[in-house]
Amino acid sequence: MSESRRVLIALGAAVVGGIAIATSGIAPLIRAADFIAPVRTLWVNAIRMTVIPLIASLLVVAVSSAADVKSIGRIGGRTLLVFFLLLAGTAIVVIPLAPTFSRLLPQHADVHQLPTGSTEAAGELTAGGQAQTFSGWLTSLLPSNPIAAAATGATLPLILFILLFALAIARSPALSRETLSQFFRALGDAMLVLVRWVILMAPIGVFALVLPLAVHAGAALAGAIGFYILAYSIESIARHATALCSRLARGADSDPSLWTRRASGAAHRLQLQLVYRSAASASRERRSATWSPETGHGIRPPPCGIYL
Repeated sequence: MSESRRVLIALGAAVVGGIAIATSGIAPLIRAADFIAPVRTLWVNAIRMTVIPLIASLLVVAVSSAADVKSIGRIGGRTLLVFFLLLAGTAIVVIPLAPTFSRLLPQHADVHQLPTGSTEAAGELTAGGQAQTFSGWLTSLLPSNPIAAAATGATLPLILFILLFALAIARSPALSRETLSQFFRALGDAMLVLVRWVILMAPIGVFALVLPLAVHAGAALAGAIGFYILAYSIESIARHATALCSRLARGADSDPSLWTRRASGAAHRLQLQLVYRSAASASRERRSATWSPETGHGIRPPPCGIYL
């Protein structure tokens, strides 16, 4: 069984079991579901602890092993441009559609009230905090302490430090460069093994992650997961259909008869599949039919002997 199938089974079992426990209202079962909540924290922490060492090792090996250091700058510029275009395209598509889709979501009338004093506390925190400025953001890009940046989860400054460190390794003498590259390559291999171990525990982690949520959220969690799966499926179908139509259009521009040939080829393959399935079904029915002397129905077995 594939790993994705195991995770889906664990997800479905957690949702169904959590809804059943929430519906029953049995206190010991609810406490048992809350008892396994630390397992999900352990699994999530196991995922998070592999991120920074894996990123650091792979980035150092990739940059230090580059034949031309100048090509790294060109690749980085193209990456930033693609990243910016993806963000801009996503914003252009999402901003007009978000209010429309938000109206389709169920509106709950029983909105929970905020605790007493929470508004005043939020106002005090907002007034006491310092607003982020461009100069403050710019100076925070290079960490004064890379270890502290890794500990606090400041990913962007940490990646910039790792990138500069990898460029320094690429400019180092051959012996030092080879030694450090071998070290980080071995570190990356070890982290990939650790990631595989974490992935093997994914069904247990997903079950422990979803079961307490399903117990306390009930059918609302199943609805949220179903809505996410439906939206993702529609988006995937639309994306693949757009890519397919684009490829067909590019091919049809160079060869006008390409649409006809591809359509006829698809129809021919569909016809062959229908014929094969019909023949297979008839063969199964013929094998399943047996001769019955009482009723006279079925396929009569041939008499013994050899006919020349």
